[in-house]
Amino acid sequence: MAFDIRHIEAYNLSIVNESESKRMFEFIIKNNLNTNLTGINWTFDTKNGNVINSTMNSILQSNELMYVYIDYNFTSAGTFNTNATARNGTLIDSRNLTVTI
Repeated sequence: MAFDIRHIEAYNLSIVNESESKRMFEFIIKNNLNTNLTGINWTFDTKNGNVINSTMNSILQSNELMYVYIDYNFTSAGTFNTNATARNGTLIDSRNLTVTI
């Protein structure tokens, strides 16, 4: 029997607004540990030639959520398998969302 326990969780990657080639993305990062997580950062790969990184590390208390919003204007038409990743040292989780422009 295998268990998949995520100590840091990235989830709910979705588009919350769109206009022409511009998209507003949201994803949530959660600390599933019983202790604080420090040094949390995130990346968002547009798969359109740009990777967007958090500009500072964050701290999440036990079971606390962090909402991340990214406004991005795609530079070309196509289908892109975007990726949002949450990290804390060796703890990592990510989600993908396919976007068609």
